[in-house]
Amino acid sequence: MNETFRLLLVEDNPGDVRLIQEYLKDVPLMNLELGVVDTLEKVQKKLEEGNIDLVLLNLGLPDSTGFDTVDEVIAHYPSVPVVVLTGLSDNRRAMEAIHRGAQDYLVKDLINTDVLVRSIRYSIHRKQSRMEIEESELKYRSLWDNSVSGLAYHEVVTDDDGKPIDSIFLDVNTSFEKITGQRKEDIIGKRFSEVKDKLLPADIDPKNTFWKVALTGEPMRIEAYNQRHQRWFSISVYSPSQGKFVCALQDITKKKLSEQALRESEKRFRLLLDTVPDALYVIDSETGSILEVNEAAVEMYGYSREEWLQMKNTDVSAEPEETAKATKEAPTIIPVRYHKKKDGTVFPLEITTRISIINERQVIIATGRDITEKKKVEADLKFERERYISVLNTLDDGIYIVDKNYDVEYINNVIEREFGLVAGRKCYTYLNDKKEPCPWCKIDEVLAGNSIRWKWYSEKNERLYDLLDTPMKNADGSISKFEIF
Repeated sequence: MNETFRLLLVEDNPGDVRLIQEYLKDVPLMNLELGVVDTLEKVQKKLEEGNIDLVLLNLGLPDSTGFDTVDEVIAHYPSVPVVVLTGLSDNRRAMEAIHRGAQDYLVKDLINTDVLVRSIRYSIHRKQSRMEIEESELKYRSLWDNSVSGLAYHEVVTDDDGKPIDSIFLDVNTSFEKITGQRKEDIIGKRFSEVKDKLLPADIDPKNTFWKVALTGEPMRIEAYNQRHQRWFSISVYSPSQGKFVCALQDITKKKLSEQALRESEKRFRLLLDTVPDALYVIDSETGSILEVNEAAVEMYGYSREEWLQMKNTDVSAEPEETAKATKEAPTIIPVRYHKKKDGTVFPLEITTRISIINERQVIIATGRDITEKKKVEADLKFERERYISVLNTLDDGIYIVDKNYDVEYINNVIEREFGLVAGRKCYTYLNDKKEPCPWCKIDEVLAGNSIRWKWYSEKNERLYDLLDTPMKNADGSISKFEIF
């Protein structure tokens, strides 16, 4: 594909113009569009219009001569490459033109098509490359100057054997000045050993850190506490080229203090967990995964904490389907759930739960109380009660028990035959068909601890009964009235 270049020839000699036009006619693999002007003023107008890839500039113009012409064009249009055309073969002048920004210097008597075309192509490409480099350097400079990290550029100093003995500050950015309190003008050119004590903790050895990175090219990151500044710093070190290194400082004091606060919070949380006598579990509401357990759970089940944290709550349940259902529904109290220990033992638990948010995650905080002994006691009490009732049902006397609220707790077979089923009625309704306590009732005296023998006539049965009322202490400490007919 042919390259297309738009050229502007600045020449006031018609003969030289025709010569250049002839040289640039029908050049292979190039499309060259050549415009011609004869004064600096016209050059400026053309360049203001844009679309010029290169200027072929004669130094002797009616309105400008010498290197002032080069300076004027380059100063106002630095992105357009300039090739100087002159009738003088003078190496000193050629170097001066290049120094002032021209891309090439051509003597008119030595020009031919090949020389001119090669100069045009190379000058344009060289200018483009230079512009890209300058843009890259500008971006790098901007990143360097505006980085929130404190940046310091060093060159390693070595002894005669090539071993590093020090380094020199080549550059630092504004953030470095703010972080360290060292001014750029006071530190550039100084040896690292001269200011080390103002910058780093004494326990950091530059030989095994910074200089090692500069010589090996392997990056390194360390964290250190600076007693002088009473701050924590993260120091990242990398080598952009052999024998040089860049230190990037970041003040991480807030992060360190937050981590310390978090560790202390976790320690307090751990202490709180372990003071709870019941097993405590923190469970992910969505997955059922165990996120944390206390020491009581470790002892109760026989699993280590590490094992717990690899499990789900269904893994320790003898009723996994019910446990999975409860995880989604999260009831406040689960009166009885059967779990299994690591050794396979199945045991009953009473579980209480509450929903909480930890680290933006919904969790269930559950406590489990082993109620094996409670269930055993309940079973024993049930057995004793059934045996007690069996004895009372064999008596010829009528027996009934009523609590302080006039609720009938028990009647034996004799009372049931006499008065029928209780069916949830109060004693005054069951025995006397009344809607409120009987005025002759002795319950207050009995609850006060007195035993009373008295006679009562039942209008319902039209019979006279000889009664003995006595207080009966229940397992929960309450008092009921025990009455014998």
